[in-house]
Amino acid sequence: MLSEKKIEKMWQAYQEHQSAYFVAATCKVSPTTATNYRDSEHWDERLRKIREEAIALVDNKVARQLAKDIEVVHDLKMKIADAIQKQLEAGNYKPTVGDLERLVKLEHFLRGLPDSRTEEDVGSWKWLEEVNEDRGHVPNLFRKQKP
Repeated sequence: MLSEKKIEKMWQAYQEHQSAYFVAATCKVSPTTATNYRDSEHWDERLRKIREEAIALVDNKVARQLAKDIEVVHDLKMKIADAIQKQLEAGNYKPTVGDLERLVKLEHFLRGLPDSRTEEDVGSWKWLEEVNEDRGHVPNLFRKQKP
């Protein structure tokens, strides 16, 4: 039977490197002893729970920071909208298409939507060949054109 201090030292070594041989070499015990304590103390389960809790903490921290960032951007958007409204009412501001485009992009960004147009792969040009066949003409794209 090992002391609590020795068992704790073995647990610390196991956290560093999950190997009974590493624990044995680090703590000067036999690999069998290290394996027995790993199993009886449920070190693998403890380590799994610690990792899950650490991941949850990190995820929560990231989520809270993202919420704060979105809140700041929302507040700025409202202040900008208020300033524009005051200028519109005073007749000192004429909105442009670019102003509208920037607001739309900002709103899309905040909602996690694409903030610009993206091209989609059509997959094939078969539809073009079908249109040309219907017209009785199939273009030969590889034929050299005569000057």
